[in-house]
Amino acid sequence: MASSQNTTTTVLMVPIHLDALHLEYGRSVVEAVADFTRLPYSDGRQDFNPDVPNLSEAIVSQPFQNQNLHLKPGIHLHWSLPDTLTHGLHDETGTTFPTVPNRWLVRAQPGGKYRETMDRRK
Repeated sequence: MASSQNTTTTVLMVPIHLDALHLEYGRSVVEAVADFTRLPYSDGRQDFNPDVPNLSEAIVSQPFQNQNLHLKPGIHLHWSLPDTLTHGLHDETGTTFPTVPNRWLVRAQPGGKYRETMDRRK
């Protein structure tokens, strides 16, 4: 008789607000006010952007210097982490944040609440 292994799978299901923009054709849009990828940080093995000061002026877009961000045709998603995953615990050893899932399932809800909400506003 084969031995059975007990494996534990952790599943976290949290509803989040998701905005979707469907574009049939490419479109130029105003770029973001700040590009946070320009801030200095370290992954523990390598430092990124070490020559950039940790100041807002280093990451904010310059007025009237729009780079004309171009969005390709398709569906563009905008969402943010649930609040419980954005708060860390700080102690004498540092700040610890919860582990963030590395896979997300986006599922459309048939007859979704979004459409019903939009219809009520009209």
